[in-house]
Amino acid sequence: MNKNTFYESMNNMFRDKFRNIHTIKPCVVTKNNGFTVNVRPLTTTKYRDGQQLPIPEIPDVPLMIYSGTKGGARVTVPVVEGDTVVVLCSDRDVGNLFESTVNTNSIFPSDEYTPLELYPIMAIPMFFTEPEGKPVDTKNIVIENGSTKITVKPSGDIDIDTPANINVNVAGDASVDVGGNLNATVGGNANVAVTASVTLSGTSVTVDSPQTTFTGNVSIAGLAAVTGALTAATIDSDNVSLDNHTHDYTWTDPAGSGTTNPPN
Repeated sequence: MNKNTFYESMNNMFRDKFRNIHTIKPCVVTKNNGFTVNVRPLTTTKYRDGQQLPIPEIPDVPLMIYSGTKGGARVTVPVVEGDTVVVLCSDRDVGNLFESTVNTNSIFPSDEYTPLELYPIMAIPMFFTEPEGKPVDTKNIVIENGSTKITVKPSGDIDIDTPANINVNVAGDASVDVGGNLNATVGGNANVAVTASVTLSGTSVTVDSPQTTFTGNVSIAGLAAVTGALTAATIDSDNVSLDNHTHDYTWTDPAGSGTTNPPN
């Protein structure tokens, strides 16, 4: 065997070995199982005879979830069939790892002798090909889901845009501190239902409305200034009716007394 034939044989041997080394694979999701996905690799393996052989579908690959505190704190995104993912492969068999609970003292034996085989450890969503790419905001942090978008700007401003509803459910207390002005524009009705008392404090309060209705009693501790007409079914002051009250009176020569009629 001459020198060139030896090197060629060695080169072919290493190439044959390297074809079975698995590190990172671009894949497409074929099924979402909850916290794992079935994926199909998007590339083939080319052999010396020119064959292009696909890698079979890989089942139950754990989804990469940005998480901490044993899953108590996490950020998730919906992953659906047809999404692209990058599958990372472990350099050692991870079968026993995935079937066990992990703690700080955990260590798991490998059942396989060969390293760098197809040992998928996680699927990271997602990557975009050039025809499918979407522009990325180069200045702001943007969170999008469908037509809803939250934009966090370096100035500190936060913009929330949604064509639908915003629902906030708070089991405890809710506090809002506004250092500047608070402006709200409501295109429909504004309804606030409070089971206990309501306190509104301010240097002055202006209610600008063509009509204001109070369905219960109204108590005013200070003065009440009315610049327009005051209309009421009855007005009582110190248990005296303004509509139905009378006055007693007396006269002399000859002496007498009487009671006025109610006002009309």
